[in-house]
Formats: sequence, structure tokens, C-alpha cells
Amino acid sequence: FTNGSNPKSGDTDGDGVADNRDNCPFLANPGQGDADGDGIGDVCETAGAGTSIVYLVAEIGTLGGDASGAEAINDAGQVAGFAQTGAGLGHAIRWQGGSITDLGAGDGSIANAINESGQVAGMLSAGFDQRAFRWTNGTWVELGTLGNNGIHESSWGYGLNDAGQVVGTTHVPAGVT
Repeated sequence: FTNGSNPKSGDTDGDGVADNRDNCPFLANPGQGDADGDGIGDVCETAGAGTSIVYLVAEIGTLGGDASGAEAINDAGQVAGFAQTGAGLGHAIRWQGGSITDLGAGDGSIANAINESGQVAGMLSAGFDQRAFRWTNGTWVELGTLGNNGIHESSWGYGLNDAGQVVGTTHVPAGVT
């Protein structure tokens, strides 16, 4: 934090809006105006020359564990990533406005991408293998593989577009080129 403040500790700009809910936590803006709907307060976007605009670092939290990580963010500020459970196992998550959602893809899963409608792509564990998945509005779908390469049968989802099409990698079956 450039001014040494911690957004979890209160109201840095004194506008009556807690830092973790403030769309411009370092410049007072009690009305929280955001004409273009981008999540950044109008007062931050029009601060003028000589004003230092800073970003807010938000903690996404965990699912009872010690760690979490953000992998992607969309224009609405939704974040895809992982969070550890109390047992120390990573779960794919989506974070939005201070709330964390376990995507239900299980232990060892991670969300790698998020599109503008909030769909998520990632990887879930399937025994010794992994599978690409897409999550939409509370439901995840395993995307499969191209087959077994003689050792593993895995796939990974690394990105997706606004149509929900997932891009990633997979093992190729032995003998296929």
C-alpha cells in the first residue's frame, strides 16, 4: 500500500465508507459515484494532474486454510483462483465483492481464467490425472481429454472467451501426431 495503510483496518479517506467496500479508498467519495460502472470511483478517475491514484489490494481470503491465490480477473472485478481448505487442500474459487465461492471442483483444483459473464475455466484432480473444467452459474462441467498417452490422461483449462469456449492443453494418445 503506497500510503502504508491497510484497507482492512477502516476508512483511510474518511468518507464514511469502509476501505474494503470503497471504490476509491484513498480519495473521499461518500456517494461512491461510478458513472462508467468499472468499479473505480469517479473521483479516482478524475482526480486531476498531480494527484497520485493508487490501487486497492484486496485479500480474497481462504476456505479455512493458510493460502490463496488469484490467477485471473475480469472487468467486473471478479477473480478466479484457488483457496486452501482447513486441511491444506486447494480448491478452485471465484471471488466477487468480498465473497469467496468454492466452485465445487474438489481437492487439488484451481481456476485459471474468468470471462466477462463470470464463467470460469480451470483444472480439477481426477486421481493421478487432471481434467479441464468450465464452471457456469454454480455448475462445473469436466471437459475431457484426447486420450491416454500411455502414462496419463489429463487436460488443463487455461483460458476462455466470452462465448465460454475454453482453451488449454491435453496429453495426446500414444501414436497420435
